[in-house]
Amino acid sequence: MTVCALLAAGCNREGEGITVSEGQVYGVWQKEGTQEYWSYREDGTGHTWDRADGIDNETDSGSVAYNWSINNGDQLRHRFSGTNIGDMVVRTYTITSISATQMEREEEIGTYRLRKIND
Repeated sequence: MTVCALLAAGCNREGEGITVSEGQVYGVWQKEGTQEYWSYREDGTGHTWDRADGIDNETDSGSVAYNWSINNGDQLRHRFSGTNIGDMVVRTYTITSISATQMEREEEIGTYRLRKIND
């Protein structure tokens, strides 16, 4: 009976989100099918860059910095600011699944998979 209770607790009913910890997000992720990368540091900062635009890593000029956080269990919030984009811009994505090596997130224009490339 204990096993059944644990299995039921681990499953989400339709319409319920998952619970994501910040530790699951730490690292560098590549968006599937692109050369777009997202880094998430333990201090709540990160960068995004796109090698297709000639930006090779997060330290290159042209990468975009942001602060990030997990809200409401499954909401990944980015707060972008800086000279590249002017005023603060907030984007929120819903994480629909996450493992040690893959993350799926819903964005305004669709659902994307990201693959973790390092911690």
